[in-house]
Formats: sequence, C-alpha cells, structure tokens
Amino acid sequence: MLSRRKGHDFERHLVKLFKPIFPDYRVCRGQQGMGGIVPDVDIPHYWIEAKRGRKPSPMAALKQAKRDTDGRIPVAIIRDDRSTAFVVCEYKVGLVKAPTVQGRTIRMAFKCPCRYVYRGHELLLMSLPRFLRLLESRHP
Repeated sequence: MLSRRKGHDFERHLVKLFKPIFPDYRVCRGQQGMGGIVPDVDIPHYWIEAKRGRKPSPMAALKQAKRDTDGRIPVAIIRDDRSTAFVVCEYKVGLVKAPTVQGRTIRMAFKCPCRYVYRGHELLLMSLPRFLRLLESRHP
C-alpha cells in the first residue's frame, strides 16, 4: 500500500511542477486503472510515465510509455527512494543535443543532459529540473 501511495504522491508532485509551464492546458493525473489509455501525468506533446519506488526500471518505464502513447513523445520520469528524479526518453526525438557518456558516469546526467547507449538503445537522460527548464523554453 505504501508503494502505491508513493507513486500517487509523485504523480501529484509532477502535476504541480507542470501546471505553471502549461497554464492553458488542464494538467492532471491520468485516470488510474484505465490500462494504458491515458498517461500518468497528462500534459501536451509528451506521454509521461512516472515511476517512484525502490530501484524502478527506467527501461521498463520508457518501454511502457512507448507502448501506450497516442502519438505524443514518450517520456519516463523516474525517482528512486532517497534520490533525485530524472528523465529518460529516446535520444532520436531530438529534444537536445548531448554528449555521450558510458558506464557509471551516468551521474553526469544530473549536471547536463547526456546521451546514453544501453543495450542498443540510444537514450537521453537529464535531471527533472533541466527537463522543466527545457519545457519552459519550448512552451512559453
């Protein structure tokens, strides 16, 4: 039960962060239990899949977002327990150009966006605050 509440609280937190960026859009949590019909957090242009808990899988979250999207850009926002949130999407969507990092240098993503190749998938990683600034610059 605690893990479900953590997930719901994280989604509510994301809604509060996105509302000022999209003031003309009804930013809200998706209808839970709809089975992939709506994103976890409904914002324009992006299909948000939010994961919060102990060691959530970024690849599984991104795979779920890619499977369920209605044409919007699939994005996974991940927050591990006692850690800061970060964003994962496919590098090819072209949100930003970023240097490639390998191995355990993934923490660099919290300083600047980076391109990370994992099992043949080119991913873009960045901190949640950086993603919010990127959205603010694209959707004034």
